[in-house]
Amino acid sequence: MYTLKQMEAFYWSAVLGSFSASSQKLHTTQSAIAKRVAELESFAGGALLNRQSRALTLTAQGRKLFDLAGEMLELNTRIALRMGDAHTLEGTVRLGTTELIGLTWLATLIDQSTRRYPRLQLLPEIDGGMTLYKRLAEDSLDVALMPGPFWSYEYDCVPLASIRNVWMASPRLGIDTSQVLSPFDLVQHPVITQPTNSALTHLYDAWFAEQGMGVKRVLTCNSLGLVAQLTMLGLGISYLLVFRAAHEPGRSGAAEGCPRPAAGALLRRLQEDRHEPPGGEGDRDGAGSLQFRRWRQLHRACAGSRPLKGRSLRGCRKTRARPTSAAPGGARHATPA
Repeated sequence: MYTLKQMEAFYWSAVLGSFSASSQKLHTTQSAIAKRVAELESFAGGALLNRQSRALTLTAQGRKLFDLAGEMLELNTRIALRMGDAHTLEGTVRLGTTELIGLTWLATLIDQSTRRYPRLQLLPEIDGGMTLYKRLAEDSLDVALMPGPFWSYEYDCVPLASIRNVWMASPRLGIDTSQVLSPFDLVQHPVITQPTNSALTHLYDAWFAEQGMGVKRVLTCNSLGLVAQLTMLGLGISYLLVFRAAHEPGRSGAAEGCPRPAAGALLRRLQEDRHEPPGGEGDRDGAGSLQFRRWRQLHRACAGSRPLKGRSLRGCRKTRARPTSAAPGGARHATPA
């Protein structure tokens, strides 16, 4: 007789194309995955995965079982959710976030997750939004929290909150903050940004391109806090997050979430024609996607603990992928949806 672990090992080996990737997904060893698949093949009476090609592919027998295996794993998740403890979630989640979330509510999310779901282990990593998106596709992350929109039909994206960025400059630059600035006015000044692996930088580059303008980027830095400090020193203008302006006389102030400015160093908000690029967030999906519903509610609660307004922030998971299968004559094709 087969076991659920054997079915799980077969399913994810087929989806991810190797025992190695499957073992990382299921947090076990490669030899354990190979052993479980071999035991399931003994039960099925034949090979389920073709090991001859570079990546594992489904045999004819494997194609018969694959959809049933996915349904079985999803049904198991539904049973666990309906019949088990409503507050129980367990396992390991590889969680990718941007620095913005790391500066604001990531610690709250980890704290609340630990309290509410003690058997759920979060493995947080902070990186640029574009890098997180790439890592979702490579299956090295389960969930990514980031601005968007960079999604396709492959991703299950859930809005969590929204953020607001405003253009800021040091009074040292002498910019008239009483005037509304056009995109043309903005690009006359050096711009301090995060690197191109930042989703927000990508969005603003596209925004300027729509106006037919290029950004005179003078300095890039992968730290939001340092971007704020460099802006305070008058080395350029930058777009910084604003929850509320701290120490704000009129329009002066530093964005909360960034390090406190040095004495006497202030930022001024620039009034601009607001046609901001949109945003989003996403996570990677699989047979156990229902397990994340309650956790998503916690995401929204943590994200909503601060007054975030403006650009959308979403959570994204990749929807269940179909593995390739070996066709007659050695040709490869995607298993039809």
